[in-house]
Amino acid sequence: MNLTSIRKLFQNLYNKGFVPTLRKGPTGIGYTLEKELGLSENNVALPDFGSIELKSMRLGATRIITLFTLNRLAWSPSAKEAIKHYGYWDEERERHALYCAVKNDPNPQGLLLDVIEKQLLIKSIDGSVAAIWQLEAVRDKFIEKLQAMILVKAESKRIEGIEHFRYISADIMTGCNYRLFFEFLRTGKAFVDIRMHLKDTGAVRNHGTGFRIRSDLLEELYLDKIALIE
Repeated sequence: MNLTSIRKLFQNLYNKGFVPTLRKGPTGIGYTLEKELGLSENNVALPDFGSIELKSMRLGATRIITLFTLNRLAWSPSAKEAIKHYGYWDEERERHALYCAVKNDPNPQGLLLDVIEKQLLIKSIDGSVAAIWQLEAVRDKFIEKLQAMILVKAESKRIEGIEHFRYISADIMTGCNYRLFFEFLRTGKAFVDIRMHLKDTGAVRNHGTGFRIRSDLLEELYLDKIALIE
């Protein structure tokens, strides 16, 4: 697929006007977009840009999105020990768990993010360290996953009780700014989401440690954009 053909796809979608959602709930906008474009995965391959993440958002709505997940070699000394030391007992599911957002200020578990010269830390107010990422590894993952993105915005309205979308803009965002992302982590605009628990066997079930951001901040992470809908 080349730039001309992808522009035609988005222009045709724009010309359709409002289309009914193919899935209820917050993920309906992205799922419907993929199906309307004939995509089976949440990315587009273009020769000049490689594989591009496809993100969509409702106009006027802000939600939290996951940019990427990164767990490898982070937990200190281990994910299991982190759950035991910093986690809690989930009464409803009867398990030890650690599900929480970690920002630059302490959360209810006493955990916070700290960006130092070459590392990103999850540390506790008691002085212990739960996880350590090398900033180089975070940078590499950020660039690998988000070196380019197609950001699509849509109007949303209900017609006879069913949500409909009109996809009104689509831009290829390039020139990802990882330094600004690090600044977002320092200031709390971006954060880390821990999602793991202990299974009955004692093994860790980790749903992936997500690096997350508000959807309205996405465009700030890129230096350039190319419009796909005129």
